[in-house]
Amino acid sequence: MKIAHVSTFPETRCGIACYAADLIDSMPRLSHEKYALHYGVNMTRNTAGHADVKKREELRKLAKQISVSDCSAVCLQHEFGIWGGTNGENIYYFMDQIRKPVISTLHTTMNRNEDNKSRMEILENLIRKSILTFVLSRYSKDTLCKNMTDIGSKIAVVPHGVPKIVYKPPAMGKKGTMTWKFCTIGFLKQKKGLEKVLVSIMELIKAGHNIKYVIAGSSQPQFAVQKLFPDELRNMIKDLGLSKNVKIVEKFLTRGEQIKLIQESHAGIFAYQKQGQASSGTIPLVLAGGRPVICTPFEFALAKKEEIGDLIIVADDYSSEAIAGGILNIIEGEDKYIINAEKLSKKTETWLWKNVGKTYEEAFKLCKKLLTT
Repeated sequence: MKIAHVSTFPETRCGIACYAADLIDSMPRLSHEKYALHYGVNMTRNTAGHADVKKREELRKLAKQISVSDCSAVCLQHEFGIWGGTNGENIYYFMDQIRKPVISTLHTTMNRNEDNKSRMEILENLIRKSILTFVLSRYSKDTLCKNMTDIGSKIAVVPHGVPKIVYKPPAMGKKGTMTWKFCTIGFLKQKKGLEKVLVSIMELIKAGHNIKYVIAGSSQPQFAVQKLFPDELRNMIKDLGLSKNVKIVEKFLTRGEQIKLIQESHAGIFAYQKQGQASSGTIPLVLAGGRPVICTPFEFALAKKEEIGDLIIVADDYSSEAIAGGILNIIEGEDKYIINAEKLSKKTETWLWKNVGKTYEEAFKLCKKLLTT
C-alpha cells in the first residue's frame, strides 16, 4: 500500500515538516512518497513532486500528478502557514484537483468569528473533502464540532507522537539552594510569550531564587518577520539584567540536541499567548523526556493536563505573574519533584510514534477499501 504525503518536509524548518517525517518513519510496513510544499527556499530533496505554495498553478499540477499516481491515499498535513496565500487559501487549488482519498491532519483549530471567517471556511472545506480528519486533542475535536454541523464522524483524535526516550534523572543540588534549570524549545517567533517568561524569570531571581533559563531554536527563513526577533530577545535579556541567567541558543536543534537539553533541565516553559493554540511537538517531547512543563492556559496545554494531570502546570492566565506562579509551583514542590518526573516517562508511552503510526495505518486501510468497492 502506497501513501502520498503532502506536507512540508526537512530541509524546510517547520514543525509540520518534522511531524511528517516522524509519521513516515512510524509506518515501515507501508510504502511512502513525499510531495513537498515549500516557499522556494530549503526545498526538500528526493521527492516524488513539489510545489511552491505561492504559485497556484504548481499546486494544481501537484494534485493532478498525485491523482494519476498509484498511491492508495493522500496523507495531507494542514497548518495555514504552509499552504500559501494570505490565510492559507491556496490549498483550494490543490483540493479542487485531487482525485485520491484524503486523510488530513489539522495542526491548528479555532472557534468561528468574523476575524477568521476565511480560515474557518478553509477548515470546513478540507474536513468535508477528506475521508477522515485527525486532530491532536479532544479539545480540538470539540471546538470543530461546536462550530460546524454534521462533521463529528469525520474527525478522530490522535496524540502528537514522541520518540522513545530513556529516562535520565534530573540533576538535583542541595535542598533549598539548588539552581533550577528551565528551557523553552522551538522556533523563535512572536506570540510565544517569551517576553512574558523573561519578566517572570527576572522577578523570581529578584525574590532570591537561583534560576537558569535556556531558549533554544531558530527563526524560520521562509517568514521574514521572524528574522529580527532573536535580536529583540537578546536586547530584552540585557535590559532586564538577565545576561548571566538566560541563554539563547539560536540554532535549529536536531532531535538528539533537543533531548539532551531537556535532560539537562528541570522543566520546560511554554507561554503561548493565544488560547486557541491547538498543537505542539515540543511539549510532548519534554514530557516524554521525563520533565514537567509550565504552560499558559492554551488549548493544547489544557488537553494534555486532562490526560496526565498535575505533571503539567497550567498558569492562571497569560501574564508574567501567572507564569512566575507556575514556575514557583515546581520550585516549591522540590520534595516530590523526582517522583513526578519519573512518572512522566511512563505516562507518555501511549504517545509513542509507533502507536500513532498504527492509528494512521487503520485510516489508510479504510481508504484502500473505499477504492476497491
